[in-house]
This record gives sequence, structure tokens and C-alpha cells, in this order.
Amino acid sequence: MRRSTISALAAAAGLAALAWAAVQNQKQDQDRGQAPPNQAERREQAETIADTLLERAQSAGEAALAWLERTGAKAEERFQS
Repeated sequence: MRRSTISALAAAAGLAALAWAAVQNQKQDQDRGQAPPNQAERREQAETIADTLLERAQSAGEAALAWLERTGAKAEERFQS
């Protein structure tokens, strides 16, 4: 895999980890008796995280597809030689 593809996939994985950590922090706050953010704030935060994850996943997918296309073209050239 190309470095840019790996970087994009790593970024997407990192954002997923951040989203998971945010959920865990919210659970801990609730366990300690702290008031959770209201529903509108939670929805906005979730939408922001989801949008960011989607953008990163799309970028990673596009990079992976471009890499596969280049690799396939090179393999086809070798096969025809």
C-alpha cells in the first residue's frame, strides 16, 4: 500500500478512536454525577464526528482506489509484455 493510503486509513482509525473516547468520557461523567450535555449538543457533536469520519473514509477510499488502478495498470503492462 502507498504511504498516503496508509496515512488516510490511520487518520480514519484515529478519528474513530477519538469518537469512542468521547463516548467513554461521557459515560464516566454520568457515573460521577455530572450533567451530560443536552440532547441537541450531543446530536451536534455526533454529527460533526460522523461528518469528519465520513470525509476521512472517503479520502482513504479514493486513495486506495487510485492506488489499485495504478497497480492494476502496471500489472496489465507486465502481463502483456
